[in-house]
Amino acid sequence: MKDEQIRAQIHQTIDHHAGHLRTNPFLAQQIMNQERTGEPIVKKRLSVGLVLAIVLMLVAVTALAVALLSPKEVVEQVAVPMAKENDEGEVRQEYYSHEQLAQLIQTLGENGFTLDENTTIIQAFRSGQGYWEDEVLYEICREAFGSNFDAWSIEQKYWYETISAEIGLPGEHAYRLPDETDMTEQEAAQHAADLLKDACGVDLPGVSNNEWLILPYFYDEWDTEFDQRPAVWEFWFVNRVSGTPEYIVRFLRNGELYDMEEAGFHNAPETADTFSTADRLMGDKYGSMADWPIAAWPEFARMIAGITPERKSEWCYQHAGYRLPPEGSIPSEAAIHIVDEAAQVNDRFKAFVICCTDGETPIYKVNLSYYNNLWFFLFHGCLRY
Repeated sequence: MKDEQIRAQIHQTIDHHAGHLRTNPFLAQQIMNQERTGEPIVKKRLSVGLVLAIVLMLVAVTALAVALLSPKEVVEQVAVPMAKENDEGEVRQEYYSHEQLAQLIQTLGENGFTLDENTTIIQAFRSGQGYWEDEVLYEICREAFGSNFDAWSIEQKYWYETISAEIGLPGEHAYRLPDETDMTEQEAAQHAADLLKDACGVDLPGVSNNEWLILPYFYDEWDTEFDQRPAVWEFWFVNRVSGTPEYIVRFLRNGELYDMEEAGFHNAPETADTFSTADRLMGDKYGSMADWPIAAWPEFARMIAGITPERKSEWCYQHAGYRLPPEGSIPSEAAIHIVDEAAQVNDRFKAFVICCTDGETPIYKVNLSYYNNLWFFLFHGCLRY
């Protein structure tokens, strides 16, 4: 809960228990008269009832503060146990029901936090659906730690990977925490800057500032030469003006340089030479295909236009005629609603729309994904203008 809300709760409690108290407008005059006459002022004792009311008020305020949960605690105490309850034996349920999603959203709200209304999670909730466990957990963590996972601290990355493993999410689970023999994160960041200066002659800060954002990592790296996993520190130095990382420094926990990369290693080519490269570049920009906005598909079409297809599916992507909806078209949300009604299947959890052409005719292609009894159904509908 935010400070303003806590202060409001305290004010309400004080008003309730001490509202009968009134100021004495003649008190100042009485004190001055006492100074002149020398007559003592008789002290009035607080009533037992008032003292008890103040004590109860302080206890209530203390209990209120103790009861508040952070988003991290909501994950640990509510979201993770709920995900575990969904699993039956060795079968892992990956989906929160609508009721469970409602409980999580309510718990966050009771503790002063809300999820962005524009997320697909809230959209699914508004339409009476549940949502993926891992994406819900990640969105709550973004609320707690910030929207950029790479900018999270080493402790936050390690904690998130730990709770992900706890509910059965696949992954390498390689993040680790430094122990008492390791550098601290701040010491390691400064060491990375020193290594960079020695190797490249550039003088960069050891902490983030207005010009440079430093992204920290500490994990077990696969060393294929020796078939072992040495602990590696890794720091990305991101130029805030261009938004791109210009240097990556990796070193072993004893401080020995592991490797280093300079500007250009992460710059995506303007054109892709294979479909897989195009898919990766678009994924880096927009996420999975199911999350691409309509405007992303014409961009994808331009990217793959000159590539020689090796599979039938690649040829279909090239000749789909992706485009923006023409002026006067119905909104994409209306297209989803029409196909949703035609499908007449409950428990839809995701939908996305593509605008392309059938011959010379622009059409919407609507993809609806349904969840039912651990099976997933994809329903494709086409809607002409």
